[in-house]
Amino acid sequence: MAPSSPPTGHAQHERGTGFHDIAKFVIYPGIHSTPTGDVSIPIKVWDKLDPETQKILEQSVKDFGQDLAAKLQQADAAVAQKLEARGVQVIDWSAADRKKFRTAAIAVWQKYGDKNDLSRRAVDGQVQFLRSKGLIE
Repeated sequence: MAPSSPPTGHAQHERGTGFHDIAKFVIYPGIHSTPTGDVSIPIKVWDKLDPETQKILEQSVKDFGQDLAAKLQQADAAVAQKLEARGVQVIDWSAADRKKFRTAAIAVWQKYGDKNDLSRRAVDGQVQFLRSKGLIE
């Protein structure tokens, strides 16, 4: 089953793929970090912007990220309710179990981080983010 619109979150994406037509269990809230969006501006362009415009852009990107996260969480919650109504069992792991899973995943991430500098930066950034949120040790 192809999604009729772009997926907006983890549970939403799984619904769009037809995954739960076969699998009758979903972990919700999910164990993944909320996807993020980013805005890239070439440094030569950034440096030409006045400080006020830079501040506006920085705040706008923060607002965009918070808005995206809230919308994804709302979409996932709505899909989880629909899946549950269809007989899919919604499993809510404890905070301790989520932390244990994420911590175990770090060993796998580190292998990917060893592939090249860009991968290392991505893994290190993810680990730093999860630690800053208290989601891993």
